[in-house]
Amino acid sequence: MLSKRLALLATIPVLWGALAFAQSAAGDQPAADDGMHHHRFDRAAWHKEMCTNRYAHLAGALAFAEAKLNLTDTQRPAWDAWEKARMEDAAKQRDACLAVAPPADGMRPTLLDREAKLEKHLADRLAGLQARHAQLVALYNALTPEQQAVMDRLGRSHRHGMHGWHHMMGPMGGPGPKPGDGN
Repeated sequence: MLSKRLALLATIPVLWGALAFAQSAAGDQPAADDGMHHHRFDRAAWHKEMCTNRYAHLAGALAFAEAKLNLTDTQRPAWDAWEKARMEDAAKQRDACLAVAPPADGMRPTLLDREAKLEKHLADRLAGLQARHAQLVALYNALTPEQQAVMDRLGRSHRHGMHGWHHMMGPMGGPGPKPGDGN
């Protein structure tokens, strides 16, 4: 058993060497078009996609929440007002994100640049939270206790995703638990 393991371990460097040799030999000749496109990382395209994806993910999260809540006609105006405020804020965040040019390849922002960018981002986020807070409270108060529980659960379960539900609800996933709720 031990000799089989040693033989297997001894073949690994040989295989790696053969692979490295094959790659270096292939690198000397133009590669045939195998349908795979090998491109340099396009930082600007990635940045643009990241900014627009955040907006799209939020739109999807709102649609999911709306379907889960099964809103009544009397609750619809509160939902519409909050959703409109939330999407307007998300559009501002997307536009601000798109307005920031990613650093050029090999260039790294200074500590002061990063701090200034973070400060502006946090100030914008706070302004957005404050601007839509009244609509969130009105919506939350219009929901039944069961719907509030759904909203609370959705806020907690998606909090750790990349710019997930908590960005939809607010920093703590919504208005928060009621006193004596045990949370």
